Amino acid sequence: MNEVKVFWWVTAGIVILSIACLTSTAIAQDNTSLQLWVDYHTHYFKSTQREWYADAGVRMLPDDFSWGQFYARPSIRFHRRKAFDGHAGLGLFYTFNEDTSNILEVRPWQGIKLRWPILKALTYSHYFRLEERLSFSAGRGELALRFRYKLSTRITLKKATGSKLLDPLFVPIGVEVFADVGPKIDPLFGSRGRFDVGLGYIFGDNWVGECHLIIQASRSGIEEQLDTTEYILRFQLKRLLASRDYRRESLDMPE
Repeated sequence: MNEVKVFWWVTAGIVILSIACLTSTAIAQDNTSLQLWVDYHTHYFKSTQREWYADAGVRMLPDDFSWGQFYARPSIRFHRRKAFDGHAGLGLFYTFNEDTSNILEVRPWQGIKLRWPILKALTYSHYFRLEERLSFSAGRGELALRFRYKLSTRITLKKATGSKLLDPLFVPIGVEVFADVGPKIDPLFGSRGRFDVGLGYIFGDNWVGECHLIIQASRSGIEEQLDTTEYILRFQLKRLLASRDYRRESLDMPE
C-alpha cells in the first residue's frame, strides 16, 4: 500500500471518528444550538519569511439573537522552514448576552504549526496554541490560560479526482481540542472539542471563499461530560494583499 492510500485511510478514519463522537453527544442530550459566523481575512506577505495577517467578524445565534460576538485579531506568522511556522497575535472580543453581563476579552496568543507528514497528495498540520485570556465583565477582571491543539489537512479536488475543472475547489478538514487552565472566563465553553469540514473556492490569485460546517461539543468543567453541542455555519472571505499562489499556501486562521 503506497503512502497516498495510507493517507486517505487515515484521513477517512479521523473524519468518521470525529463525526461519530460529536454527533452522538448531540443525540444524547437536548442542549444544542445553531450559530452563524461571518468573517473577513486579509494576508500580506512582507517577505518569504514573514507574513502579516488579520481577521475580523461577527458570531451570533440566528434564531433569536440572544447571544452575539464581535472580534478583531491582528497576527503575524514567521516562515522559517517548510515544515515549521511560528505565530503570534492579539485578539479583541466583545460578547453580549441577554441573560448575563456583556464581556470584553483581550486575548494575546502564541502558536507553533508543524506540517507532518508531508506527502505527495496531502499534508497534515499540527497547530499548538497558547492563549492568555483577560476578560472584563461587570467591573471585574479575570485571567485564564487556554491550550489548543488542531489536526487539519486540505484536500485539493484536482489532485483527488484528476479533473482540471475542479482546480479552484478544495476541502478543509480539521479536528481541534481545547483545555483551560486556571479560572474559567466562560465556564460553559471552558473545555471543548470541535470537528470542522468545509468547501473552499479560489478566485484568481488574491481571493478565496470558504464555507464551513463545525460541530462543537462543550462541557462546563473537567469532571463533567460533554453536555452542550453547537452546530456552526461559518462563511469566510480571504484576500491576499500581496499576490501569492493560494494553492501552495496554508492560510489557516486561529478561531
